[in-house]
Amino acid sequence: AKVENAGTHVSSVTAPGIPVVTSKSGASKVTLAWRSVAGADGYCVYTFDTKKKKSTLLKTVDTNSCEITNLSASTVA
Repeated sequence: AKVENAGTHVSSVTAPGIPVVTSKSGASKVTLAWRSVAGADGYCVYTFDTKKKKSTLLKTVDTNSCEITNLSASTVA
């Protein structure tokens, strides 16, 4: 898990684990779900550009799941 310093001391971080991805063939969206982390105020969801090798914040959520929409057909397998 990546932790960025926002001015608050962090003594330890528990990563939520690998998300479960669900979608239907030909859909333009996927749903991500992961194990909740006790005491977490929210979660940051990132995308990763394999060509640029760069992560970008997609959204923040306060639950242990989210829906990613507006994907192209080649993105959702």
